[in-house]
Amino acid sequence: RGGNADSVGIDNNSSIKTGAGNDSVYVNSFASGANTNAWAIRDSSIDVGKGDDYVSLNATTFQTQRRYDPAYGSENSSIDLGSGNDRLFINANASGQGEMRAFGALDSTIDAGSGDDVVSINASANSNNGWWWWGGGTDPATAKGLANSDVDLGKGNDRLWVSASSSGGNSQATAVENSDIDTGSGNDSVSINANARSNGGGWWWRGNPATAKGLDNSNLDTGAGDDTISINTNASSNGGWWWWNRGGNADSVGIDNNSSIKTGAGNDS
Repeated sequence: RGGNADSVGIDNNSSIKTGAGNDSVYVNSFASGANTNAWAIRDSSIDVGKGDDYVSLNATTFQTQRRYDPAYGSENSSIDLGSGNDRLFINANASGQGEMRAFGALDSTIDAGSGDDVVSINASANSNNGWWWWGGGTDPATAKGLANSDVDLGKGNDRLWVSASSSGGNSQATAVENSDIDTGSGNDSVSINANARSNGGGWWWRGNPATAKGLDNSNLDTGAGDDTISINTNASSNGGWWWWNRGGNADSVGIDNNSSIKTGAGNDS
């Protein structure tokens, strides 16, 4: 059997500064074992300066035993893209046995600066433990795209995607939680997606719950411009097929817990 495995791409108050120019930064972190942790960036900063820059942050874990398995794209870190037409992709993926947790950006700040920017943040947690009479097991899966974080896209025609997907015994997916998003002036497009699927309860008991939320205790301000906002959530529970013949509770909420959306001047939809 495997042991503990930790993988960190950028850590311990480290900083990357590329200066002016069209720069590319790729960070990939992978951990596999009985108890795994992976961070693309932790307690650090990235500043790519002026130019048309590309930043890709990826954290992936695969757990071989029923323990705790978090993956973090960015935790307690800052990412400054500077002026220019920039692209930022953050992906956190946790899978295997046991409790799965994935965070795209946690306790972090993202400043895209002026320009036509593209920012994509994705978190996916998949607990596959149990399949026979245990069903999907009771091991939880939690995915959060943006949590306790701030995103400022600045002036320009910007595009933002935030998604969270979870699959497990007790499944919870939240796209944006306790966070602030400001897309600035310009014709901006925002897409927020959450999908939660509960696999628990298979042979003779009722299934486990699934909860999907788009905006949870968060604020979205798209500023002046012709902006487009799309929020999609889906929750499903497929447990309990033999004895109870029914799944657990499945709750899907687009905007929750004192969240707000402000679109500003312009033809918005």
